[in-house]
Amino acid sequence: MSDDIKKVGNVFQEVRDMERAVTFYRDVLRLPLKFQDGDRWAAFDAGGTTVALAAAEDPWGPLPGTTLSFKVDDVDEWARGAAERGMEVSEPEDGPHERKVTVTDPDGHRMVVYSALPQS
Repeated sequence: MSDDIKKVGNVFQEVRDMERAVTFYRDVLRLPLKFQDGDRWAAFDAGGTTVALAAAEDPWGPLPGTTLSFKVDDVDEWARGAAERGMEVSEPEDGPHERKVTVTDPDGHRMVVYSALPQS
């Protein structure tokens, strides 16, 4: 079905200082940097799984744990199906490179489900 999860898109951590974090993941952990969007986002190849860093939404508050991020073909279609299955789903929103929703598991762990925005 087109609303099935295709794969784990990435696993990401929120960070307070992107430059410091990129230096650590690239130079200390020696993960190859795949992509960086300024101080907002960086993605690394960890043996075929993307480990990413996101700028903290609240740079002074506590940082949440790792967030699972699942890629689907059409996030709006996926969100409708998830809501029909009884899941609480955020309103879809466009980011700089993706359209996404957030959901939580029964223990309150946040997850992101996204689809890529069409290239312009």
